[in-house]
Amino acid sequence: MHDARAEILQWVNEGVLPRERVHDALRTAGVTPSAAQWRDFLERSLTWLGATLVAAAAVYFVAANWQALGRYAKFALIEGALVVALACVWWRELDSLAGRVALFAAAVLTGVLLALVGQVYQTGADTFELFALWAAAITAWVMVGRQPALWLLWLALVNIAVVLYFRILAGQAMSLTGLLFAPRDALWVVFVLDAAALALWEWLASRTGGWLAVHAGASGRSAQRGRARALRLFGFAPLRPGVWVRPDNLAAALDDVRRELGDLGLPAGDLVCTLSELDPATDARARRLWDVAALRRTYRRLGAALAASEAHLDRLTPAAAMAESFVLGGKALRELVLDPLLPEAICPAAERDTLLDQMRRYDRLGRLAWGRLLQRFDVPSLRTPVDSRLGASRAQRAS
Repeated sequence: MHDARAEILQWVNEGVLPRERVHDALRTAGVTPSAAQWRDFLERSLTWLGATLVAAAAVYFVAANWQALGRYAKFALIEGALVVALACVWWRELDSLAGRVALFAAAVLTGVLLALVGQVYQTGADTFELFALWAAAITAWVMVGRQPALWLLWLALVNIAVVLYFRILAGQAMSLTGLLFAPRDALWVVFVLDAAALALWEWLASRTGGWLAVHAGASGRSAQRGRARALRLFGFAPLRPGVWVRPDNLAAALDDVRRELGDLGLPAGDLVCTLSELDPATDARARRLWDVAALRRTYRRLGAALAASEAHLDRLTPAAAMAESFVLGGKALRELVLDPLLPEAICPAAERDTLLDQMRRYDRLGRLAWGRLLQRFDVPSLRTPVDSRLGASRAQRAS
């Protein structure tokens, strides 16, 4: 994006591009935020701001009325807020912005609850134990949530626990400067932990791979229709005007992807290539191009429908069984064919794999239903191998 801005400004300085067309060029190149990008930015900013203000209001309310609150009122207040946050996570799901914010708030409230337990019951635990227990308590949420804010919170808690532990061993007083100027052993341990966390982050990022990209070359209605069909079947999403991307997690080589895209209608003049080392903002925006929450709801909805149909399909008449298996199986197959096959780092694959296994079982039942109906009319049917089309997919599926 920054290269595109610099290139456009260079064109202006060289006189290639008139100054009055600079804004149009920046908008076409995707440098100037679009209306959708502004909406996304405002939605995220206002959601985090609202959550922060609500949390601050709760803190000030508790601080102002702390002495007047009884033991049970204090616990009810903190635990009630924690239950509300978790209910919001369950309601909006982890892949939505509200769900991620609510999960982060639940992680923070867990620490507040642990501190309250230590204060009310005077457990006598050392300070470092609070932070260590806090980090241990939210570890499962951090792993399930898959959001950088939670990982940073968890790592900060571990760092503070380590520093406080070594300061207790050294017999030093607790203070902010004590955290900043900790004993040498503590700093070395924190350095090793943070370096290991950074190395793990980079390794996981490298495993997610880069991006496959298509840059539009040809124009015209026929080219646009063919491009739209090919890109939809391959799970591409528009990153900027004229550029579509998808994760580079397909098992096939790039030449095979080009050939299959061309067979599906991608114009010969379109450029198909790989992208790597996008700037963090563009990479983060690319990862949000797919509605992961909607995908996961579809997996679960179709899985439940297949399971319900599988339970009673053999009790239906041959004609009804054939019709139901045709309609429902067709819906499931359509979703599987159009599925973008996102990597684990963007969308957990367990629900998609479960749906695929269910569809394989349902395919066998559907074949039996069709066979029974055809036998009634003495129509010969060819028994093709089961799952002949379900085992493979676009570019031999994802790696």
